[in-house]
Amino acid sequence: MPKILKKNIFKFFSILCVLILLLCQITNGYMRSENIDETSSAFIDEKESFRLVSSQTQSNLNTSISLNQTSYLPGTVVNITLTLNNNFSLSLTNIQFDSAFNSEIELLSGNLHSNFTSLSVGETVSSSIIFQIPENETDIIAPALDVVFLIDGSGSMGDEIDEVKAKVLDLVDELLELVDEIRIGFIFFGSILYSQNPYDDLRNILDFTNNQAAIQEFLNPFSASGSQEPWGDALNYMKEMDWQDNSIRVAILITDEEDNNGRIIRTDSHRSILAAELAELEIMVSTMECSGSDVGLTEQLTSFSEVTGGIYTQLSSDASTLIDEAITICKEAVSEYGLKIVTNFTADLDGSTLTKSEYKWILIDNSPPSLFISYIPVFQPDEDIFLYRMICRAYDSSPVENVTLYYQINAGIFQKQIMEISTPGIFTFLFPYLIEGDVITYYLEAFDILNNTITTEQENFTVSFAITELLVNNFLDLSLNAGESVLLKINLTTIDDYAFLTYCEGKSSIDFICQDNTSLSEQLTFTRLSAFSMKKLSSFSGSAILTLTSNEIIGLISIQLVLTKISQSTIDSETVITISSQNPVYLYELDINTDENTFHCIVDIDDKFQFFKLSVFNDTYLLKTHYFHTISVDAEYPGRYYILILLTDTRPDPITATVKINSGEIDDDPYWEPSTPSANIDGFPVFSILLILFGTCLAIGLMKRRKIKIG
Repeated sequence: MPKILKKNIFKFFSILCVLILLLCQITNGYMRSENIDETSSAFIDEKESFRLVSSQTQSNLNTSISLNQTSYLPGTVVNITLTLNNNFSLSLTNIQFDSAFNSEIELLSGNLHSNFTSLSVGETVSSSIIFQIPENETDIIAPALDVVFLIDGSGSMGDEIDEVKAKVLDLVDELLELVDEIRIGFIFFGSILYSQNPYDDLRNILDFTNNQAAIQEFLNPFSASGSQEPWGDALNYMKEMDWQDNSIRVAILITDEEDNNGRIIRTDSHRSILAAELAELEIMVSTMECSGSDVGLTEQLTSFSEVTGGIYTQLSSDASTLIDEAITICKEAVSEYGLKIVTNFTADLDGSTLTKSEYKWILIDNSPPSLFISYIPVFQPDEDIFLYRMICRAYDSSPVENVTLYYQINAGIFQKQIMEISTPGIFTFLFPYLIEGDVITYYLEAFDILNNTITTEQENFTVSFAITELLVNNFLDLSLNAGESVLLKINLTTIDDYAFLTYCEGKSSIDFICQDNTSLSEQLTFTRLSAFSMKKLSSFSGSAILTLTSNEIIGLISIQLVLTKISQSTIDSETVITISSQNPVYLYELDINTDENTFHCIVDIDDKFQFFKLSVFNDTYLLKTHYFHTISVDAEYPGRYYILILLTDTRPDPITATVKINSGEIDDDPYWEPSTPSANIDGFPVFSILLILFGTCLAIGLMKRRKIKIG
């Protein structure tokens, strides 16, 4: 072979090898900080989003966890089906399903660990787990609590350190009344006693123990000293502690400065990824901000608490409430009620191990439905008269199957009537001819698919054909047949900002006629099957008459009207509200003025299974509605937005809640929806393939530019 040919081939493949090596460096993200010990885990540089390099490949294995019903009673049998479908072009081998629950359960059949030799292309394999939910609700609460304190030991933290030393054992004694076992751990950072970074000296760390003498012995030497706060590294180290499999996991971070001087956790991107990892490990990070801090620290701490399900607290200047706050945090964590299955699916594909983790919350519902009842005279165009219609909106985490009305007119006998379903969850009944002054005594009976039953107390109303008033900070359910209409009035006696909101599940029109100011009159028309409208009344007082008419041709339509005051709010705000069956509505108005338009709202209450209807809209459109505690919205552009909170469950009444509105996106469904994996492409990444092709073309181009020829 001629020398020039050998030389040119050598140059060609040398350039190509360099590009391939560069590709491997980029795709592996294997860039180490000089300060990280060679034996520590490898981390990607901050520009690569700080993702841990794993020996296993996370892929889009086609898996699912399904339940035989949506919710369960204590003592009933649950049938869980785990499924894996081979959507690859090659067979899968060495398939494993490894499942665990957040509490001990006794299997009736099936196994928590299943193995399958192989799975051909397009085929599906599944396994079942069948067990009985304990009769006693408290039996499914995790019997153990693991709590780790991450304590800033820098020079300004003397009061906080002294408070922990003096009272931490009081926390142990009180919490032992709630759980069978409690273990305490500690990580100090920022103290010069041993080292300011916990990674440098393991004497900064006490792993979990229930030995009270060992706890006191560990704490005694520490005092306020030092000038660094690498609490991000402390949180990262916490992942490696000896957490029990079925324990409730709580971390309490106490500091007065922003995260700094970290060697592993160094940027906001690092902290975001770390928070997501801690949430996946089910470690609830509660944060305590001490006096002398700033807005930057508040943002960092609240972000960790929100992502992981913890609580953010501002401590008093003398830190005297620290342990009391810690006890509250732990009690809140223990009070959460639910049963959760987590399954790790693994399979081998052409020499690589693929893995995927999924979870499912199993809703245990032994509570009856919650009923909202309203009644209103409805005009019947065919007969030219008004008849009374009762509307019952039934809320339940399990679907409501039946609502039965028992009623008597004046002193007559009680009559039984199964109410008609208007739309899911809305039940109606049109009373026969009534006259002015008739007294209707009634009660309702409702049950859900689990046969949880409620029978309401007897109530009564007096028939009046006067125009019904829509009250402030309240809502009214209506149900109308084709051509039917109702009259309503609003009477606002104080000057304020109000909003009149309408949800309509059907086609209708509303004439908004303002008696005091005809310029405010307007017709609102709904042409879609599900529509929304808002009319804002700024600095308004006075009266208005509403005429609502159904334009739907067939069947009942449902309309929900809301009249409420508008409360001003801002991003990164927190307010405490009281919401009840008498005042079940709260509305926030906020202005988004930045390019970062994603925001979310959290209604934080003690009962994690309490339901709210949360809606976000602007002056024109309903952007999103979600039932639960959280809602996250991408507003797309700066402007004015509204967040409506509507109570949908009145079992505890009234309810005190903390409403948090913050920037950023969070999961709307933290309890029952499985985590949604990011979309990945099977096999070798498309980016990598494109880079190789680009590298080949570049190598050829460089050789041609230098007039190098192969052959």
